[in-house]
Amino acid sequence: MLPEIIVDTPDNVARQVAERITAEGRGALAEAEAEARRALEVFGAIPPCRLYGQATLAHILLGRGRVAEAHAAAREAMDLARSLGHVEEGEGLLHLVYAETLEATGDHEAARHAIATGRARILELAEKVTDPAWRRCFLEAVPEHARALALAKAWC
Repeated sequence: MLPEIIVDTPDNVARQVAERITAEGRGALAEAEAEARRALEVFGAIPPCRLYGQATLAHILLGRGRVAEAHAAAREAMDLARSLGHVEEGEGLLHLVYAETLEATGDHEAARHAIATGRARILELAEKVTDPAWRRCFLEAVPEHARALALAKAWC
């Protein structure tokens, strides 16, 4: 059994869930899913938190092979992002998981478009980081940014 996730802030919950996925691999995905759903229950009424939570849940569901559910969660997160017009946290994850779920459903063209859009947005955000070392860290050390950029290179 994994240690309980501390439900304090949406960003911290999402990070803890992501760390679990990375640290524990596929075996912990059922627990990670339960924690993500719990976080959505607590913070889901707050649109930016719901967006990050749904993107995290989509990532977990995709890892569990539940493609249709993952895509539905990613689509909800993307629709919410579009309605908000601005994303505070988790935009890289959102674009990545949305593209990955599209690819997993077999919609390759939409997946390519989504990952290209995500790449452009990540690079746009990176331009705002004035220090070159921090910019490189933003692009290469943030796992979802690095993966989105790699997929864009491979798919586009």
